[in-house]
Amino acid sequence: MVEQSLRYGTVLASEQGHAAALIYPSGEVKDDRLWDSIRLVGMFKTALPRGLKVAEAMHARHPHPQPYSYLKYVGVAPHAQGQGWGGAAVRAVIAHAAEHGQGVLLETATPANVAIYSRLGFRIDSEWEVPGGGPKFWTMIHPAA
Repeated sequence: MVEQSLRYGTVLASEQGHAAALIYPSGEVKDDRLWDSIRLVGMFKTALPRGLKVAEAMHARHPHPQPYSYLKYVGVAPHAQGQGWGGAAVRAVIAHAAEHGQGVLLETATPANVAIYSRLGFRIDSEWEVPGGGPKFWTMIHPAA
């Protein structure tokens, strides 16, 4: 996913390597669906069709064209979790988007993350479930600064 983000968007990472965020600019979120799907088979195995269904459901809820920077992923190394690195990464994404006059859109399927993102200034845009049996997602937006 990092390679794809470098092709179409931006990767922000802490200098220490504790956290990273994959961001796509406004417009349409681009991907190399076939190539990336083939690369993901090894990781997802038989769950790949479900993963692609989730991705399609996410993209179907994005405004077209996308007026926001899209925070596709944010991650923190297991040994660095709970130390503020995730919040710092999201704040860096918000600042990066603001430099371009944009807000930020993200999705989460983790209920606890809704409160975290809310504290960082995001609001819930929609709540929805992936067709055919969940999981529940929240699409959240941080307005342009």
